[in-house]
Amino acid sequence: KHSGRKIDENLVLYESSGGAGAVCNPYALFLELLHDPNRTHLRHVWAISSPEEQERLSRIYHRHPSVSFVIRDSDRYLEALATARYI
Repeated sequence: KHSGRKIDENLVLYESSGGAGAVCNPYALFLELLHDPNRTHLRHVWAISSPEEQERLSRIYHRHPSVSFVIRDSDRYLEALATARYI
């Protein structure tokens, strides 16, 4: 059944190693996109499994309003998963 939600053309959802953190190939892609002057319109959401890791990463990226972190399998995660143009 269609959820009625529109795809957010500027949303990128990242998940690596089951939400273990911002690591591996998704992290390399994230850094490239985050620092690309032609991609400043993108919003970056990371799925993280641990609230402690979510808090740690939020402190690191607090100066980047286009970057956020959600707990894997939470309502916010499911919303991002349902609407992200890029996963």
